[in-house]
Amino acid sequence: MSFTTCASEAIVRKAGKNANSTAVASGALLSAYCDYAEGIVCMKTHKDWVTGWASVDTYIKPAVTTAVANIAAMQLINYDMSGYTSRTEAQTMLDVLKDEADTIIKDLREKGLQTL
Repeated sequence: MSFTTCASEAIVRKAGKNANSTAVASGALLSAYCDYAEGIVCMKTHKDWVTGWASVDTYIKPAVTTAVANIAAMQLINYDMSGYTSRTEAQTMLDVLKDEADTIIKDLREKGLQTL
């Protein structure tokens, strides 16, 4: 599944400039977070976006990518919050990422949007 629906760069960008540099440099860790996030999006939307990715509508792909990147970025932030200016900064970022991912997933549950 690794990096089918989003690139590692998208995950790092969503986690912000204060994400742990060791974690950011670890392809294996980012791949694991991406796999996890792709699985979560597929499970919550009841749709296998990964297998049929090449056929997903062009206008739907950015939403799926954003949801996956947000969920993976949350894992990256949770890896080590010490680089953020405060625990509140990290928590606010987590809250924003979760809210956006949850909104997208809610919309993607609509069968009309699940065109392949």
